[in-house]
Amino acid sequence: MEKKSPRCSRLSSKHRERVLASGLPDVLPVECGELHAQLHLNGMGSGTRGPSIEWDGMWLTPSQFEEICGYGSVRNWKRSIRYEKRSLNSYIKVGLIQLHRGYCDCA
Repeated sequence: MEKKSPRCSRLSSKHRERVLASGLPDVLPVECGELHAQLHLNGMGSGTRGPSIEWDGMWLTPSQFEEICGYGSVRNWKRSIRYEKRSLNSYIKVGLIQLHRGYCDCA
């Protein structure tokens, strides 16, 4: 029996199938507001752990990048930071981006 992928309404079925088939690259070009950066999935922790975003020669956590973008008051980096015009939350929901546990020592 074939295992069905988790459903996520934010990713269109066509996009979801393409991404699930090919997977995500290790480094994603992401944007938040007007700023563009590189997200390194192998260093991805929770929002405040694991500096995984490379921007302007600096390494930042997703929460720090969100704050620099001017969305710090929103405090929801999963929705503020986008890849291919879709929030990171969309990719997290279908299991393509996995976060470390809150007790991880990756910081």
